[in-house]
Formats: sequence, structure tokens, C-alpha cells
Amino acid sequence: MAKRQIVVTLTSIPPRYANLPRKLASIGNQTVRPDRVELHVPKEYRRFPGARPALPSLPDWVEVVEDDVDYGPASKVLPAAARWKGTETDLLLCDDDRIQDRGWVARFVAGRKERPDDIVCERGWNITDRFGITRTAAEQPRAELAPDRGRTLGYRLRRIASLNFWHPPRKIYASSGYADVFEGFLGALIPVDAFPAATWDIPPVVWTVDDVWLSGMAYSNGFKVWVNGLPRPVYANSYFDKVAALTHHVEDGVGREAADRLAVEYLRDTWGAWP
Repeated sequence: MAKRQIVVTLTSIPPRYANLPRKLASIGNQTVRPDRVELHVPKEYRRFPGARPALPSLPDWVEVVEDDVDYGPASKVLPAAARWKGTETDLLLCDDDRIQDRGWVARFVAGRKERPDDIVCERGWNITDRFGITRTAAEQPRAELAPDRGRTLGYRLRRIASLNFWHPPRKIYASSGYADVFEGFLGALIPVDAFPAATWDIPPVVWTVDDVWLSGMAYSNGFKVWVNGLPRPVYANSYFDKVAALTHHVEDGVGREAADRLAVEYLRDTWGAWP
């Protein structure tokens, strides 16, 4: 497989701009540096009307890209996918709230070597577990969560010895494998051509649950989600995880869980995702 450039891509919203210097510093501190880092911001926000505030001072290796369309949280990857379409590129998406540990990019590089054609993530979920939807042709093997999510006695002792300041790597998954939906907050490495053209036409309400939409549309285009089960540090939620979070957002009377189900059913019925 030819080496693909790695473009880290993310978006942000005005209430979280203050976290961007800290967030981007963690990307600049990686043991394996990505080839490019792009911050995509729309000219106008759908959730935050009015003039877009000024961004804080950012490292000079971050390219700020102004986009004509606000795709909601999917802005972290769709504009970059259009920009790099047809090139040898992997898009490593992430959210604007959580910092990345120093080995974050290195684990995705290792995962790509093992899975050259899949979407690689570090956490995912299945529609059977969440909604009781029976799949007749689920890809095998499936990723298996560890019973203790990696909180072994050794892990707990190391946490206690550090007065809970250190987050030792822990193995959330007992084994790597396929899942239906990637969870973008821990990152996802996506081949640039994974999304078909219709991915940019996101239905109402569904735009609020971008991980489901992106995973399902990629599935319809032949790209499956592989959970890379390597040990990783797991950080607790921070202040910025809660700021203007779509987890608690209600769009046209539809909350998060109902939006997830709506998106899953639409993708199965319309695009043949997850048979």
C-alpha cells in the first residue's frame, strides 16, 4: 500500500474557541507528527447566528480553512474530504474538546498498517446493542469490550500512586474488530474517498448525529469501521466536553437518542447500511 499523507482535521464552535490552543498543542506534541493539520470553520454557523468571533492565536502549522457551508459537527471531516478527494490521503478527524495523548497518531498509523482499507477508530458502538436491531450479515470478527474496560488492579494501583493525576494506558477492548458506528471523540482515521457524493446532503435532524451519518454513508460506499483495540489513556470529561454539547441538544423536538435511531433507520432503509 502506498503511503498516504495524514491530515488531522477538526472544526470548532465559538463557545469552545478558548480550548483550541490547548487542543492543538496536544496534536503538536505527538510522537508521530501528521503531515497537515486543518481547522475548518464555516463563514456562518447554523447554531450560533451573527458575526463569527475571532479565533485565538494558533500555531503557524495549523491551516485555518473557511468553508461556505456549515455541516454541523460533520464539518470536522466533510470539507477536508472534498478538498483532498482523489489523493493518497487519510483524514484523521477529532473533536475540539478533548486533548490527545502523545501516542494518538502513532496508534492510528499502526492500525492502518493492519487494516489498509477500513475506517480505523478507538471506540465504536453497534446498532444491535443500542437499539435491539438484528443484523443478518454483521462483519466478523466483532470488537469485544473488556469486562473491566481495562481497569485492572495494576491500572488502579498506578492511578492511586499518582494521586489520580496520571492516566496509564488501558485496554478498553479485549480484542479488536468491527463495529457499526465510530465514536469520533477519540478520533477516526478515514480514507479520503470513503464518502459518496450524497454524504454532503445531510437530512434535517440527522446532522446532529454526525458519527452515525458518516459511518452509515461510508458503509454504503464499501468502507467498514474497525476498532483498534490497543491500550490508550482515557481522560475524564472536561469543562469543554459539556459546553454547547450536542449530546443534550434537541432539534425540531428530537433529542440525541431519538436522532441516533432516526439516522440508523434512515441509513438502513435508504442506503442499505448495516444489513
